[in-house]
Amino acid sequence: MKRYMTFLFALPVMMLLASCTDNITNMERTGYLGEPKTLTASEIRSEALPGQIKLYWSAPVAATYEYMKVSYVNPADGRRLTQVVSRHTSELLISNTLQKYGDYTFTFQAYNADGTAASPVEVKARSGKAPASYAERSRMRVTLTASQLSTDNQEPSEGPIRNLIDGNTSTFFHTRWSSPQKPLPQYIQINFNEEHEDFAIKYTTRDTGNADGFPTSADLLVSDDGTNWTTVATLSGLPASRKTDYNSTFFRPGKKFKHLRFLVTSTSGNRNYFHMSEFSFYDVDVVVDDPEAETTEQSKKVLVWSDEFEGTGQPDPAKWKFEEGFQRNHEDQYYMKEGNAALDGSGHLVITARRQNVSNPNYQAGSSDWKKNRANAKYTSASMQSRFTYRYGTVEVRAKIPTVSGSWPAIWQWAESLRQFHSRLRQFNLAEPCFRR
Repeated sequence: MKRYMTFLFALPVMMLLASCTDNITNMERTGYLGEPKTLTASEIRSEALPGQIKLYWSAPVAATYEYMKVSYVNPADGRRLTQVVSRHTSELLISNTLQKYGDYTFTFQAYNADGTAASPVEVKARSGKAPASYAERSRMRVTLTASQLSTDNQEPSEGPIRNLIDGNTSTFFHTRWSSPQKPLPQYIQINFNEEHEDFAIKYTTRDTGNADGFPTSADLLVSDDGTNWTTVATLSGLPASRKTDYNSTFFRPGKKFKHLRFLVTSTSGNRNYFHMSEFSFYDVDVVVDDPEAETTEQSKKVLVWSDEFEGTGQPDPAKWKFEEGFQRNHEDQYYMKEGNAALDGSGHLVITARRQNVSNPNYQAGSSDWKKNRANAKYTSASMQSRFTYRYGTVEVRAKIPTVSGSWPAIWQWAESLRQFHSRLRQFNLAEPCFRR
């Protein structure tokens, strides 16, 4: 019944498709049907744009083709890409190009409406430099002391600048509101004891019912000597409401500095003073993705630790430590410090699981602990941990593993501290094929 119904539904569709095909075949062709002629290389010009190539030409007044195919090989992956332009088009923008590849070779080929092709023409053009992109990986608050803070306009009667770092949003800093007043701009300055580069700031507005005196725009300036200053950013639209946090994006001055100024240029109510509750400075770890850098990801990496397992005997104890005894998952094997892991002299570490009886030195008759209630183990193996730790990077492992039933080889990463990860996320598997009995 199902087959019969399918046939009944499919038949009208097949007939409809056949009918459409007949109509298309009988349609009269339109467009330029003469002998096609491709533009000459001298008629095609190019402009290098950031990460792009602009190709442009004058569309012929009298048609000499119906459309053109423009193709080129992408040096990044070797694929040939093709775009089609009509006879009325006079420019083509090629995106995702890189200056480091030098000349791109474009092939122009004209066609008439009947699909007849003219001779192709090649044109070389170059890309402008593609811009790099930046992303924040993490930020770390820098501890400040009152002696590192200064201002050019402290109010003498209240709001000392040390209140900016006391962790109390009920206190505040205030520039001079009493007479004589000083016109804006006015600043908060931090004098560091060390150099900084990529950074961010955070501040909390004062907890007050007064609507005047909140910073509404400010400049961020940096200096390496406290005398010569460079403007890094101009901030606008700053919060003008009580007890409100402002968290900045990250800033990249392009150089190291030891002094920072938060220079207030306007305030709510157009007052000649400003106030705030808390101010913080952060070092920011910025990830840079520069498409114009080396062509492979591997070339961007710096080797910081490795073991090629050269030689014979035990693995290097300065690089590895061994687990011993029963360890996890109620496994049958007893891990040994010696005898089950060795270098073979050909650049390999060989880990061997053996069927052998060994006594359990931690045996306690009647214990409820599975690691202690076994008098003997029937199997031995080895489990090694690297002494090297890292936070960011790439791990590459080349290994040959057994595939026999009952084996459970594993390569994984282990968080150095449970404080860094939730306990259920402490293990990150690189390879753990399980071949059940």
